[in-house]
Amino acid sequence: CHYDLANGQPAFTFDTAEKAKLKLQQAERRLNEAALLSADPKKPAEYEDAVKSYSKAMADASSYLINSKDNEEKAKEVADELEIAAARHGAMLEKGFLPAPKDPELILEALKATEDVLDRSADVQGRPALPPLLTERLGDLKAQGLILPEEADDLTRSNSRKEAREKIRKLIEI
Repeated sequence: CHYDLANGQPAFTFDTAEKAKLKLQQAERRLNEAALLSADPKKPAEYEDAVKSYSKAMADASSYLINSKDNEEKAKEVADELEIAAARHGAMLEKGFLPAPKDPELILEALKATEDVLDRSADVQGRPALPPLLTERLGDLKAQGLILPEEADDLTRSNSRKEAREKIRKLIEI
């Protein structure tokens, strides 16, 4: 059961694209809740819980989206909505509109969840794994010796944005 903000009623659905949309609504509520709780110094635990719930809702929306193969047109429509919201959320998180909780990793996890939604939305919409501008930049980084030719080639062979993002995350760790 999910809560549908549009009509204020609990919503039951078997449509995975619709589930992704409902999870996005839940994530929006958790992010708003986190913003309100962050201003109250007496509620740090509730603030952290709201950020965790946001990350979980975005991860769930992402999973539902990638599994929505029943109605490709509906999935692309929901992917558009998720992409717009995730970009807005990502900007909020990156710009520090939410203060760092006691566990600063929570914000990084929330940001990762928004990145995953962006990647999966792009995959559902059939976009290339690497945007042309990034592919060109990889060539520059390879020429400058900042990444190995094998690493650049591996990235350009990615089949999806999700796969490319995972490879980039591994390179950042290294």
